[in-house]
Amino acid sequence: MRLPAPRLSAPRPGTAGQPQEQEEAEPTASSPWPTGHRFAERTRAKHATIHALLTAGHSKRSVARQLGMTLNTILRFSRATTPEELFTGQ
Repeated sequence: MRLPAPRLSAPRPGTAGQPQEQEEAEPTASSPWPTGHRFAERTRAKHATIHALLTAGHSKRSVARQLGMTLNTILRFSRATTPEELFTGQ
């Protein structure tokens, strides 16, 4: 018998209507995504990791294999000088 997956978007009891304790940081002027956004943080982390490996002398194909990403993704991230360049079209 298979159990249903837990709902991640349901509000926790007792927190409805209360202001969030963590305040959102001001977004970068050129960034459409705020600092605390999941997509933005994940993209910034990937960008930093890819650029660190490339700076350390790894090839783009090697980086793709190590991180389990496609070569086209690595090429797109490596061309972007800042993570904010990857946020276009979102």
